[in-house]
Amino acid sequence: MKNLYLFAKEDIYDEYTHDVVYLKDELVGNLNLIKEGENQIMRGNYYLQESLNKDIVDIRVEERLEDYKYYENLFAVKQYVYLLLEVIDAYNNKSIEGVHLGIFAKEDIYDIQNNLVYHKDDFILDVISQKNNLCQVPLFNIDKGTFYIAQISDIEGYIDSKEEYVFRVDSSNIQEEIKITIQCFPTVIEVCKKDEEKKFIKGAWLAVYDEVGRMIDEWISEREHCVYGLKIGNIYVIKELATPKGYQKSKDIFFIVKKDKTFQKLDLISKRIED
Repeated sequence: MKNLYLFAKEDIYDEYTHDVVYLKDELVGNLNLIKEGENQIMRGNYYLQESLNKDIVDIRVEERLEDYKYYENLFAVKQYVYLLLEVIDAYNNKSIEGVHLGIFAKEDIYDIQNNLVYHKDDFILDVISQKNNLCQVPLFNIDKGTFYIAQISDIEGYIDSKEEYVFRVDSSNIQEEIKITIQCFPTVIEVCKKDEEKKFIKGAWLAVYDEVGRMIDEWISEREHCVYGLKIGNIYVIKELATPKGYQKSKDIFFIVKKDKTFQKLDLISKRIED
């Protein structure tokens, strides 16, 4: 019995989930068609070849194959790499959900037939981060290559990261999990309550409010205090709600979280009250 290689004549879809199962001209498997057998090929148009070399087409079948049976020699050459993606806050290590990431080719990627599949920096797949997000990335008959993950859109309260997270796929890790941890850095506003000599003042009740007057954070001054995750481009105000005895109340400080200055230091200065 001849070895026949089955290719998709068109994009093949799962009839129930409507997901793409095989792309047009994708190699489905090594197929021995016989009359017996219980499994069916998924509905769609296919063609057969006696060689993996597409320049040699000995047998071509273009009618629908939903009624054909196939035997145990069918083996899937469609491969996956499983990425266990974790996106965390760089300061508190808490998981961040809803981050839009993209998977790209780090280099020109070729399939097992040496056909160019992706050019360098081609977009392959987008991913939205979730807790313990296991991402199944289809490789479509690619047995090796270097890829990277990058942030596609901004996250409110976080710095737009340009970092690339590179991973390598080869025959040793296909079908295995590759764990990648992506750190996102929030905006940081460092607030200090000081006297005219730049010494820390303890005991002041301070708070940060947003544009609509909603309190974002409050604390009693001691040394530096950091406010994390304020939105870039928004206006905020620091107010002194209670002042320690012996000092004048500080004026409100209005500030904007700037994209090119995501770590800012702000000092509230109070004068001593003369006895």
